[in-house]
Amino acid sequence: MEARRIARDAIEGRHEEAVEVEIAAALRRWGMTPKRSTDDPDPGDEIVDPKKIK
Repeated sequence: MEARRIARDAIEGRHEEAVEVEIAAALRRWGMTPKRSTDDPDPGDEIVDPKKIK
């Protein structure tokens, strides 16, 4: 039941600030930095043709 409550809270946007803090901490631990927006392309991203993926 706890997993369902956590999932419901996430879907409903509860605890958004706490989630953002935890994400930032995890990214720091992994040596990464948060992006401003997931819609912004990263110059390091590689464009992959799905037809060439085996």
